[in-house]
Amino acid sequence: MSDKKLYHIVIPKLIKEIVTIFLIIIFVISLSLWLFINIQQPSASRKPAVAIQSRFALSQVCARNDGIHFLVTESRGRQLLKVHFKHVNYMGNDGYRWGHVINLLALVIAISPTGTGGIDYIVSPYMAIAIPYWFLISGTGFLLVKLTSISRWIAPYCRPTKISASAGVIIILIFILLNIVPFAAWRPGSKIQPQSISEWMILTFSPKSAYSDVMLVYGFPFSCYKKGYIDGQPVNLYYGASVGWKSYKVMENLCIALFSIFVTMCVVKWLHMVTRKNSKYHEFGTFEAKSVIK
Repeated sequence: MSDKKLYHIVIPKLIKEIVTIFLIIIFVISLSLWLFINIQQPSASRKPAVAIQSRFALSQVCARNDGIHFLVTESRGRQLLKVHFKHVNYMGNDGYRWGHVINLLALVIAISPTGTGGIDYIVSPYMAIAIPYWFLISGTGFLLVKLTSISRWIAPYCRPTKISASAGVIIILIFILLNIVPFAAWRPGSKIQPQSISEWMILTFSPKSAYSDVMLVYGFPFSCYKKGYIDGQPVNLYYGASVGWKSYKVMENLCIALFSIFVTMCVVKWLHMVTRKNSKYHEFGTFEAKSVIK
């Protein structure tokens, strides 16, 4: 084999291995941070962060509830260069509200070239990018399946059959049902605990007829929507608590639902194939036994 042909074979393979390792690192870090945030639910100051501060600029990478945030902003540090393993700037902890902001399902790009300020606050010029966990985990996971031998392993089980498709439809209906029914309800100072199916039906379809003041929480497996009523009227703020959608939680629930459907269909297809194989083997063994007897 000539050196030129060897070059064209080795280099693409090396690039593929480097990309695969890079994707594995991103997948493991993203999944670990997502699990840590959702299980431990740490305060803002305890969430992982790394910041590099100089006399002119601050660069910070941190984990927040919705994803990993990258921030570059103006700094007035006295030292030439200092590394912090904690939050130095909490901008973006409750969203980016200044400058030009693009938010697509929690994938955020925010830029404020001149900064802004008010009577009691000053916002320095900044640039921020927030990449949600659902995008990092599902994106890198999909690419790893395509780049590795996992795709060849699962390929025979990815073709749907009537049985596996029926199982997938059942999982879809379960997720829809669990997301249209509120899994929690609150009143000022107390939690509402319906004791029967009829009470859950009233709380789902006509909450105002049962409670004049109530906040309903929807979403499975994570809460992604809150709806509040005060004096029977929908409100944008329920006694100081925010209501409305959390787009990153909606996408996390959707990704979990799609993954559950896919796994269920593959497992059902695998069980169906194993059952058919065993039944054919049993029939073949019975046929041979009858042939020997004759």
